[in-house]
Amino acid sequence: MPVRMGWLASGGVRPTGTVRMDFAAQAIRYATLKGATVINCSWASAETAGLDSAVSAAVAAGITIVSSSGNYSSPNYLATRSDVISVAATDSNDVYWAGSETGPWLDIAADGTAITTTYLQTTGPDSIGMRQPTYVRNMLGTSFAAPQVSAAVALMQARMRALGRAPLAPASMNIWLRQTADDVSAQNPGMTDIAPRLNLYRMLTDPGLVSVARARDPRGRGSRWFRAASRRTCR
Repeated sequence: MPVRMGWLASGGVRPTGTVRMDFAAQAIRYATLKGATVINCSWASAETAGLDSAVSAAVAAGITIVSSSGNYSSPNYLATRSDVISVAATDSNDVYWAGSETGPWLDIAADGTAITTTYLQTTGPDSIGMRQPTYVRNMLGTSFAAPQVSAAVALMQARMRALGRAPLAPASMNIWLRQTADDVSAQNPGMTDIAPRLNLYRMLTDPGLVSVARARDPRGRGSRWFRAASRRTCR
């Protein structure tokens, strides 16, 4: 469910764009109202204009929020929240992309280099001609890594439904993502705050799923206590 909250300013150059935090907050509340199970946030963010309360309400409703960790020190308020899954970018050799933001708040990594993606090309001067769909290669950034994790979350919830079980709460989903991910610290010597790389097959098939599905957060879903406890468990 694509929800528009940004735009390209007149005279702007793609793929740059503008996102207002009040529009972002409205978009998250809209997705929450419409019954989304996961929300992908591939944009720089700041704790302003009601964004924090919109995210808190979404998490309280059982929605998993996924955010790109940020590129080259871009503002990344969402990525640093304890109840949001923060995603860094790696290459095909599991080496962290040089522009990817990292920190103790990082949760997981996914491929974010040499990406082929949809794009808008200009074929004419009118509004339709200026936004014709096409594909572009070799894109890179954490904005391309985060949607892969969001897709994995959606598949995981579909898997739970197929098994006749309740969907995973956001905190449990975070635990399960990291428990089934692959350790890539050996491929990144000397780096700190390394998060494991997404492994979709293990996420969907690991036999330990039952124990995670039964996990409950004794102090509320997404609490800092539960986040810290889950990190100790996973490591």
